Amino acid sequence: MTVMQPPGRGGRRERGMRDKQERIFRAAADSFAERGFERVTTQEIAERADVATGTVFRYAASKAELLLMVYNEELRAALELGEQRARSRQGVVSAVVSMVLPMVEQAERHAENAAVYQRELLFGAPDDKYRAAGLALVARLEQLITERLVAEAARRGLPADRDHALLAAGSVFAATHLVLARAYTGAHQGRDPVADLSAQVRQIVSGYLAVAGARRPGGSSPESQMSPRGRGDRLEAGNADLVIEAVPEVLTVKRGDLREARPAGAAAGDLRDRLVDSPAQRHEGLHPTAPPLPGAAHPEPGMTS
Repeated sequence: MTVMQPPGRGGRRERGMRDKQERIFRAAADSFAERGFERVTTQEIAERADVATGTVFRYAASKAELLLMVYNEELRAALELGEQRARSRQGVVSAVVSMVLPMVEQAERHAENAAVYQRELLFGAPDDKYRAAGLALVARLEQLITERLVAEAARRGLPADRDHALLAAGSVFAATHLVLARAYTGAHQGRDPVADLSAQVRQIVSGYLAVAGARRPGGSSPESQMSPRGRGDRLEAGNADLVIEAVPEVLTVKRGDLREARPAGAAAGDLRDRLVDSPAQRHEGLHPTAPPLPGAAHPEPGMTS
């Protein structure tokens, strides 16, 4: 992964600058991955890149900017993966969750770096070019979500308001931001972040479609639109390929031909880990019967209005 373009026909000085920036980028990426943001120093990065410390500051004004430079590329890769996954999703909720889920998976690999990156995106220096590049990636994500929401409204014969869809997309990113911070802050321990995020996305999408439906004479209720009987939303979470069927009476989670039915509103459990509890169960294809995590189906406080 790199932030640089191929050298092309630039002069020796330009090629030298590109080479230094590439070495600094790689040294920063490796150092942050191995030791975490707080324990890494700019001097360490400079030594690893085989440049003077002052040279590092010619390309990034601070250690935080170095992290932005590195994690912008991580975010770009996550968004590309999410966009690719979403193309194969028919349900609008599972498509939107698929767009943001790679960000959650990425954050789980190094919670500290992900939390610092989110902080710098939100509160970093306004003139930081790497922050601006990161915010442009967030805007791209929100546009992708907006397009999917508008397409879903049109498919249902509802007025497709792009401004309202963009507001909903911003709410999805805000909910995702809070989930990304969980692993580092320790908030909401004992609850499944993926299940919570999925529930929040469903509420946001339901709200957008409800508003669109209210603007159409004789529009149907959001409940009937979001929970058609027998229609499933497929969600890929980690290595688990799941189908979540929301119907009035039950929430059914399927893997292959196996099903576990729960009362409506009950938690589906950990979408990544709790379908199979042990290697033996994984080998035999058995479905666990562990109870749902307390409150796992409830969305993040303050993000559902």
